[in-house]
Formats: sequence, C-alpha cells, structure tokens
Amino acid sequence: MFYIEEFLHHLQEMRYSPETINKYSSLLLQFRNHMLSLGFIDVKNISESEVLAYLEEVRKKKISEDEYALKVSKLKKYFQYLEKNDFIFISPLSDYNCPKYFKKSYPALSQEEIENILEKIRIVHPLGLKGRAILELAYSSALRPRELYDLKITDIDFKKGLLFITQSKNKKDRIVPVGKTALHWVRKYIEEVRPRYLK
Repeated sequence: MFYIEEFLHHLQEMRYSPETINKYSSLLLQFRNHMLSLGFIDVKNISESEVLAYLEEVRKKKISEDEYALKVSKLKKYFQYLEKNDFIFISPLSDYNCPKYFKKSYPALSQEEIENILEKIRIVHPLGLKGRAILELAYSSALRPRELYDLKITDIDFKKGLLFITQSKNKKDRIVPVGKTALHWVRKYIEEVRPRYLK
C-alpha cells in the first residue's frame, strides 16, 4: 500500500489547485512504479537508502536543479503526511535537507511603460476599447489572469470602487479596491461595446 489516493484527497481538502494535485499524482505514481519494480509492495518497508537511490536516479535525468528540488519537496510532503497519519512510523526523508529552488521572476514594468502601453491601444475599435478596460482593471487592482477572465460586471461595485473576486488563489474570495480611471474605461466598455456583443 502506498496511500497515494488518500494523500491526494488530503491535498484536495487543503484546497490545492487541480494542476498542483496532478503534478503530485504524476510524481507519486512514478515513485510507486519504481518501488514496485524493486519488489516493494508496501511503503512501510521502504527505507531512507531506497528513497535516496530513487532520488539519485531522478537527478540523473535531464532536469534543472529547481525541478529536482520541487520533486524532493513533494516527496517530503508525501512522507510527512504518511508519518502524521500513522501509515508509516517515520519519514525516510526526515533527515534529508531539501535543496532550495527559486521561483521564476519576471521583470516588472515601470509606471511610465504601463502608461505608454495603455495609451497606444486603439480605442476607436471595439476590441481595443474592451482591451483597454481589461488592462486598466488589471493594472488598477493587480488582478491575476484567471481573476480577470472570471470577473463579472455584477462583481464590480461602482459606487464604492470595489471588486469582488470569487475563488481566487487557494480558492478564497477577496475584495480589492479599483481606481476611478479603470472604472471609467469599464463604463465605456459597458455602454459602447458590450451591447453589440449581447445582440
């Protein structure tokens, strides 16, 4: 028994995204298949040396150090869950230091660069006006792409200058302020462009 389904269900309860859960599932199934090929049918019988040997095989593959560190981190979390829930006595990676990894960072645009982009949008075209409204919202309220995509007009409080974001990161709702300029462009979109699409 490897208790992978139980662990994945635990991640669902912790509100991990489906994409993240799929990555855990893929890694753990590979790990289980490797151990089954060596004759291990129960995770309880797998020692630190077997897990480290598996990680050494993973390291030999053409993956970056960051990707390797993420795989180690996921395995550690899996074993910690098994230990905490008494599926195993102790995690075989309890004494193993997880290598550090660095999330990709993207260069931030300056205010001047953003304003130049906004000013160059051809608002004489309906899609240009719609694009201007979208970018103004994103810029004003620091919205994520998924939040923009899911945003409805009913989620905008024009009087109070607030946006209601449903099921944001970690499946949590949040309320964020929105500037007058962004609201101005959203109103223009609603009044001048949206009726065409509704027809």
